[in-house]
Amino acid sequence: MKNLFLFSIILFAILACKKESNSEYAQDDSQQGFDGRWKLVESKVSPGDQNYIVTDKTKDNIILHFKSAGKVSSSQYTCEGDFKYYEETQDKNLYPYNLSISFPCRRKNSKVDENEWKVRTEFKDNNTLYIYNTRCIEGCSEIYRRLK
Repeated sequence: MKNLFLFSIILFAILACKKESNSEYAQDDSQQGFDGRWKLVESKVSPGDQNYIVTDKTKDNIILHFKSAGKVSSSQYTCEGDFKYYEETQDKNLYPYNLSISFPCRRKNSKVDENEWKVRTEFKDNNTLYIYNTRCIEGCSEIYRRLK
């Protein structure tokens, strides 16, 4: 009887401490590809040596939303844009890329027309997307996490 009582208390303590995940990020691995909403969580920049400067970007709340039929929206733009993923790397010599994104409007709070990106992408898993700036010689990347 003592063992049953002790077991019940331990089980109750374990269950009481277990938190349900309230993360805004997708937890399961069922969704694949670009479709869905992605949040910028980190940027990495190399000043020219082997070290990277890593910056937490979660508070910036930058969201990319890849939609079907090659449409994309971003919290940084006021209009919807287009994207195209290439199975084979394009422009292999100078600035290799496998994803192009273009917006027919200017980036919010920007005086410069930065409305077309040609970047290299890599999925670390179904919920983590690395976007590499191909024009950054030393190495620059942005890491996005899939949202629920």
